[in-house]
Amino acid sequence: MNYKNCFGVLKIAILMVVFFCILKYSLTHFNTKIASMETVIKAAALEDGTKEEMRVEEVYINREEEFKELDTRFLKTDGEVLRNHAGTGEIVTLRGTSAGGWQLMEAWMCPTNAPDQKTAIDTLTGRFGKEKAEELFKVYESAWWQEADFDNIAELNFNVLRLPISYLNLLDEEGRLREDTLAVYDWFVQECSKREIYVILDLHAAPGSQNGRDHSGSSESILFTNSKAQELTISLWVQLAGHFQGNPTIAGYDLLNEPEGNEEERAPWGDVQLPFFDHLYRAVRSVDPDHIILFNAIWEPTDMPDPAEYEWDNVMYEYHFYGWNRIEDVTVQRRFIDSKVENNNRAGHKIPVLVGEFTMSDKLPSWEYALHVFNENGWSWTTWTYKTDDMGSWGIYNSKAAATPKVNIDTDSAEIIKEKWSKADTKTGFTRNQYLYDLLKVMADEHTGADNLRKWFHNFEFDEVTIRTDTDAKAEVVSSKETYSSWEDIGTAGTITDWAEDPPSPKSMPEKSGKADRKTLRIAVIVAGTLMACFIGYVIAVPFGKHIGKRRKEKQRNEH
Repeated sequence: MNYKNCFGVLKIAILMVVFFCILKYSLTHFNTKIASMETVIKAAALEDGTKEEMRVEEVYINREEEFKELDTRFLKTDGEVLRNHAGTGEIVTLRGTSAGGWQLMEAWMCPTNAPDQKTAIDTLTGRFGKEKAEELFKVYESAWWQEADFDNIAELNFNVLRLPISYLNLLDEEGRLREDTLAVYDWFVQECSKREIYVILDLHAAPGSQNGRDHSGSSESILFTNSKAQELTISLWVQLAGHFQGNPTIAGYDLLNEPEGNEEERAPWGDVQLPFFDHLYRAVRSVDPDHIILFNAIWEPTDMPDPAEYEWDNVMYEYHFYGWNRIEDVTVQRRFIDSKVENNNRAGHKIPVLVGEFTMSDKLPSWEYALHVFNENGWSWTTWTYKTDDMGSWGIYNSKAAATPKVNIDTDSAEIIKEKWSKADTKTGFTRNQYLYDLLKVMADEHTGADNLRKWFHNFEFDEVTIRTDTDAKAEVVSSKETYSSWEDIGTAGTITDWAEDPPSPKSMPEKSGKADRKTLRIAVIVAGTLMACFIGYVIAVPFGKHIGKRRKEKQRNEH
């Protein structure tokens, strides 16, 4: 065999090895996708001891078009972060607010005196009949959230809306999804999609109530002990997940808001909640293997299990932060937020975090510190809430009682109720909490400072600035930097708020994550492997070739 033939065979062998490695990776990736489509769910035992086996038939046939969607804006978890392109693309951190009070009224923040939604429905139905009562609620819903509200959200640089929903207007008497309510949800999701805003579907009011609070629609909580209520809740989520399955605008399913249970079920938390969480998870996965599932903790990260314990995949843990102790004391509120970071680190779940609800009351420095900490830790967040009726800093937009008077469900006539609820639109009845609005806009997108007329700094005197409505949008918050605490005192470095007039270029900004893009890494590994193989082949082939050449020359000399 001559030198050229030998070297040629060796090159072919090296190329075959490289090709085999690439082929093996591709087949593994393909098989993983196929395996994920074979879903057989054995649901956990219900309260009466029965079990049900759910099998998805013909759900994944001819899903090529859908997988194209999953490869664009579709979110999935990747360790402690969210990524688009079905979990293989860029890191996405969700920052936004909640559409609170729209599908489920709460008297403390909405124009009603009803103790809960179920009482409001029962009372108005008893007084005016079902058709008229539903007409009145639709007047309210049509006013409370309109197309202009989506524009307001987009202008805030928010990329997510958490949508609290209720079984009270979603399920009919036979437990099926009502087409009229589902059409409203579809409209909401479509409008968000137009503006590249994600939607988290949040079951705020489940059949039987998961906490007995006014925001669950009922004052009595029987969900975790009543099999019928559990079956209805499971059916609701299976139908809803089946409807939105494959929709890239849906960021995830928030299965139960604040699932405290009744007083006996709150301590120790988890004995009745976690088994039902698992049952809900498996039921949703039977129809939708792709969307993120969110579990709402009560209240600490340390109260939640390791997801591997239940074999939960593509999940996110959600926490609600309300530091009721000394809400006007900025130092106390800072320590409260710090304690949440410590608890999350202690829990060590290594999955994405959503701060699904929070408020920092009226002190702007408290808000700024909390948002900075959330962003620094890569946590997603949604404030509570977008708009409120005469509740100050609880809403980004707030109304006065004179502009949006409360309805008396017991005495107001149908005409008066209609008139009052028709005034609940944001444009005519509400005013921005301008300080809070500006801060949220900056913290949702650090590059927006150039368009912000107000100057922001990390540390003004803690008792100096209070959030107010009806303020001049061009007013300065403080007059001089001499009044600020040191950067070291607050434990942060630099300021995002000095950027109002001279923002840094995007290239100078730090990366959101130390992790490189997966596709880039794969390409780099393949290229590096190929180069290494070629180098090794060269190192082996050259001496071998020289040796063959030497032997050939010696043979030629001997022949002569």
